[in-house]
Amino acid sequence: MIDPSTDQLITLNEARALVPAVNGRRVDLSTVYRWVQRGARGVVLESIEVGGRRLTTARAVAAFLEGRAATQPRQTPAAAIATPHQRRRSALLAHSRLTARLGIENHGQGGAGQVA
Repeated sequence: MIDPSTDQLITLNEARALVPAVNGRRVDLSTVYRWVQRGARGVVLESIEVGGRRLTTARAVAAFLEGRAATQPRQTPAAAIATPHQRRRSALLAHSRLTARLGIENHGQGGAGQVA
């Protein structure tokens, strides 16, 4: 919780300077306001209003960024995502291995092993 009597208060514009730039671009001020109002990924940037101005602290910005990093979904590299063709081929291979292991013969009755 922000304590205006002990914490060093900063404006939201000063707070945005504490956020690392991405691709050489700083985060927009409207984004910082959104973080205060609605948050991002369930994490809200702590702030207080003093004299009609919305203020926060460097500690609150750091806590917000750490909280977002902890909830950030792990991204799968594009090369690891199978295409529909790869998934179908994998399913057909698994089906043929399973039927071979179980000794089941497919006599064209329609099934996962047939290609349309």
